[in-house]
Amino acid sequence: AFYSCSSLETFLPETLPNVTSMGQNTFQYCNSLASSMFLPAVTKLEYQVFEGVACEEISIPSCTNMEGACFYGSKVKKITHSPDVQLNGHVFYTCAELEELVPGKFRSLKKLNSNTFLGCNKLKSLDFTGSTITSIEFNSVKWLYGMEHLVLPETLTYMGNWSFFNEIGT
Repeated sequence: AFYSCSSLETFLPETLPNVTSMGQNTFQYCNSLASSMFLPAVTKLEYQVFEGVACEEISIPSCTNMEGACFYGSKVKKITHSPDVQLNGHVFYTCAELEELVPGKFRSLKKLNSNTFLGCNKLKSLDFTGSTITSIEFNSVKWLYGMEHLVLPETLTYMGNWSFFNEIGT
């Protein structure tokens, strides 16, 4: 829809009040998009929806399904989501500016895929209380140098290679 609109700076929520799903590449390469976004009706995000956007905050409180690398390389600092969101793929891969996920709880997850949070250097907290995660795949939460608070579920039975690896000093 707005793919590569590199001059787009502002997106008002009242523009698309009834949109419930955002397809692949919706705002990809909208590098000037810096205003915060509030998308109250969106329940599903597909692959690379917000790749490269620079807005401070994206609020998608009803979102229960995020697929692929929907925030790949974005400069978003705060993302509000449903605590029942499913993360299908490497959703936050290389979101180096991401500091906060609200509520930051993921109570409905069954599996944490490879590279889901890889490179989220400034993310401070993750809470999987109430989830039924049994498997955390390789590189899932790699290079999170700012991580201060992490709660893993009791259901966890497998952790892949470099799941929480932080390579410092290289």
